[in-house]
Amino acid sequence: MGDSEAAQSRSGGPLAPVQEQHAADLAATLVALSERAALSASGLPRSTIRALSAVQEGAQLSLGELRRKLGIAPATASRMCGRLEVAGLLVRKPDATDRRRVVVELTSKGRAQLRTSRAQHLRHIVTVLQMPDGDMTAFARALALLREELLRHFGTDKP
Repeated sequence: MGDSEAAQSRSGGPLAPVQEQHAADLAATLVALSERAALSASGLPRSTIRALSAVQEGAQLSLGELRRKLGIAPATASRMCGRLEVAGLLVRKPDATDRRRVVVELTSKGRAQLRTSRAQHLRHIVTVLQMPDGDMTAFARALALLREELLRHFGTDKP
């Protein structure tokens, strides 16, 4: 791909057919790898891992904020938090500064379960990505470039 093609696609112009195919292949591969690793590596449903991760990222996260982060309905968020609370993975409690607000936090069991699940997930990905060291290094560089582009595009610290 020449510099003019790259500039055109970065500026929002139409993608060249080869760019479109590479992007589609990359997206499908990354999603499949992540989903298979999550299914194979953890005893928890993906929705539970997403919820625990969201709670861990946002200290003193309200139920409404969790719902918005996950893109789910209020009733679904409430039922899910109830199940996670019964399982001992999180607690709901009144906000210390605003008693009308309920916040959710991970319990020590929830943090441990999330750490274990992530470690299993990463081990599974490494197992799937069995490739020579040189190829793995090149792949890691390509992923670093992708991450930089995503950060630049979305203007955030997380893609």
